[in-house]
Amino acid sequence: MEPISAIISLLLGIIAPLGIISDRIAESQIRKQLTRAESLEIRIDNAPTYQLLGGKLNKIRLAGRGLFVTPDVRIDTLDLETDPIALAGLTAKLDKPLQGAFRLVITETDINRALASPQFNDRLKSGRYQVTQPQVKILEHDRVSFQAQLTEAHYPGQLKILIEGKLSSTSGKTLQLENATFHLNDKPVQPIVLKQLFPSGIPGIDLTQYEVQGITSRILKLETYPNGQLELIGFLQIRPDTSLLK
Repeated sequence: MEPISAIISLLLGIIAPLGIISDRIAESQIRKQLTRAESLEIRIDNAPTYQLLGGKLNKIRLAGRGLFVTPDVRIDTLDLETDPIALAGLTAKLDKPLQGAFRLVITETDINRALASPQFNDRLKSGRYQVTQPQVKILEHDRVSFQAQLTEAHYPGQLKILIEGKLSSTSGKTLQLENATFHLNDKPVQPIVLKQLFPSGIPGIDLTQYEVQGITSRILKLETYPNGQLELIGFLQIRPDTSLLK
């Protein structure tokens, strides 16, 4: 969720003293924060002048395609539309929570590019075990698979790991694998062994961890497609006290 929050924060930070800003300036400023953008359109619906003087904007709409947050991290599609925005007087600080809906699409190609990046590989090479050649496949019916090679320090040989399961969201707060199967060197691991390895289930992504930063996000729809795309639709709220705006 960080890319969406960062873009909203940037839009707020570049609002002129009277709360007036052009679409072109907003687009230019966001492009400066990205490595590259294949397509980016911003539209700011300004409220009447008397509302602008009170720090109010109707909404901000963003449509981005091929957004490179870093050279190795690419967002295939980002569509974002905010509710009316209330600023604290003539400043770029929020007076009330900012809310918006988003549509985010990522591809398995983009995921695997990020997994192959030096930054991610450095995380996998620490500790007793090392994970190499990570690869994700996005399958139909909300299923995904992850495979990699596992080596243990001071021991020869490698283990081929394959995990496959259904990607689901619990109350919109988490992303996790359900009914996962686990293979080692192409041999299935029995459920009882998998339970011992992951007593609390295979770790997922907990969106509530960002709430301490003043960001609340929820997933309303999750769907995978045969062409290797994962689509997430949800909403986002940023409180006035969020650390993003400090």
